[in-house]
This record gives sequence, structure tokens and C-alpha cells, in this order.
Amino acid sequence: MQTAAGQHDSHTYRRQARRLRSVFRDQPLQLHLSLKQLSDRHDVAHRERHSRGVFAFAARDHSATFADQVARQIRGRVLPYSRRLALLQAGQKLGISRFHANLIIAAVQHRLGEATQPASGARWGWSPKLTPLLFFLVIQSVILLGFWQIALK
Repeated sequence: MQTAAGQHDSHTYRRQARRLRSVFRDQPLQLHLSLKQLSDRHDVAHRERHSRGVFAFAARDHSATFADQVARQIRGRVLPYSRRLALLQAGQKLGISRFHANLIIAAVQHRLGEATQPASGARWGWSPKLTPLLFFLVIQSVILLGFWQIALK
């Protein structure tokens, strides 16, 4: 739940953003830069306010350890169901809820999946660049076939 100070900060931020959109409505570059500066200032103030203990995390956060365990268990892009169950139990032993453990597993799979994606030019399959060449060769073959038919008669 948001505190009264948080609601005030959000209201102030939205009010300032609306004012900037109004002032720089015909200057998109200046609008973007102004909104970026406003957002950065808001983030710094928000981070300072919450770093004083509003969102205190446990002194020993085991999510990084758990993420390393997950990364070691994934073979290629697949995590077998039996290994997932074992990882969920390991996460529970580390004090990570089943929900958060599943989120960490999904995040690691996503990160590893991006790393193992082949480059766009390295995959096998049809290249759209060859389409005009193929079309040209088919048309030339039809013309040659027609000339050959006429020459034989």
C-alpha cells in the first residue's frame, strides 16, 4: 500500500509531467529530455527515501545463489521437470517461496535463451535475398524451354 508521502510524490510527478508536455508539445526533443530529467530526479528522490529502511531486504538474500543453481541445471534451453522440482525444494531450503523460485527460474531461462539464440544470418532456412534470383532463373528457364520447343518443330 502506498503511503501518504508516496501518493503526494506521485501526484507531484504527474502534475510536473503534464506541465512539461504542455510547454514542449511542439518540441519533441526538448519534451523527451525534460521528461527524462524529471524521471531521473524522481527516481533519485524515491531511491533515497526508500533506502532508509522502508523496503528493508533480508541481510542474506539467497536469490543470486539460487539463480546460479538454476543456471547449472539447465541443459541447452530445457529444464527437465524433475530438475525443476528439485530446484523448487532447494529454493525452499534457502527461504525462497515457490512463487519467487519459479520467477527466478523463468528469468534465468529467459537470460540463457537470449544467449543461445543464433544470429539472424546464421540460421538455416530460406534467405529472402535469394527470391529475386530464383524468380529470374525460373523465368529464364521457361523462355529457354519455349525456344527449345519451337526449334524442335
